[in-house]
Amino acid sequence: MHTIHAKPLDTTPCTLGESPLWHAERNSLFWVDIEEKTLFEYPISSGVVRTLRQPRRISRVVRSLAPQRLIAAMEGGICRIDLDTQQSTWLCDIEKDQPSHRCNDGNVDSHGRLWVGTMCMHLTSRAGNLYRIAETGSLQVMIAGVTIPNGLVWSEDQSIMYFIDTAESSVEAFRYDTNSGDIKHWKTVIRVPPQMGSPDGMAIDTAGKLWIAHYGGFGVYRWDPDTGMPLLRVAVPTPQVTSCVFGGENMDTLFITSAAQHLDDKTIEQYPLSGATFYVQTGFKGHLAPICSLPTATT
Repeated sequence: MHTIHAKPLDTTPCTLGESPLWHAERNSLFWVDIEEKTLFEYPISSGVVRTLRQPRRISRVVRSLAPQRLIAAMEGGICRIDLDTQQSTWLCDIEKDQPSHRCNDGNVDSHGRLWVGTMCMHLTSRAGNLYRIAETGSLQVMIAGVTIPNGLVWSEDQSIMYFIDTAESSVEAFRYDTNSGDIKHWKTVIRVPPQMGSPDGMAIDTAGKLWIAHYGGFGVYRWDPDTGMPLLRVAVPTPQVTSCVFGGENMDTLFITSAAQHLDDKTIEQYPLSGATFYVQTGFKGHLAPICSLPTATT
């Protein structure tokens, strides 16, 4: 299997770096540190990282209809962040009455609907859910009983939704109705063996192949969902690789986040870039992230 090597983009050590988001209108990469309650923006033109502290754990950011605003999945629900004023506006609650729960990964489908998973911070088995959020802000449980909801992407023709529950070490494919947003489980398309780490965040390229961050696996792997086989490895100089996204001017740069949580001093000394954010030119292209259509995103 061919291997390419990622390079550091920003060496700020995140405890739990996640949710890389390419924002073409701002020519910026966003990502979060969940445990440190921090949102980062890296404008490509300046390379000077902007840090925005948040009042709660922030796990996922997506584009909104206004380029100066993001929609964010937080501990307890969804909010809108104004990047100019740094003010946040609460939009809806998600399991806010369960203090040991928080939102984790999610994504936006082609109709602008926001999907967000929840989990117990004590990693209680099957304590979380995957929600679809309607334009009115109402919630619907689409997959009940998940443990660590992570990678979530759609095929280019929108007929298949791919979803990762890290605790299951697999990628599940669902038949997807683009008009209604309804799903029906189809089959398991990838099983990640333990020696390769655990599947975490995920991106999809224009050829329909899945790029999966392997937590504990020192890299991102390009997988073929049709055969269930890995095709390419992006080596990352840290064990805990968390997520990835395509971006850049030609949408062929893969940006990668990582984590330093739970690593002892010896491991940190051996892998000093743990928690850093990386990039690599892949030779493959991805899709621009859809815009969240929650009406409250523009008010």
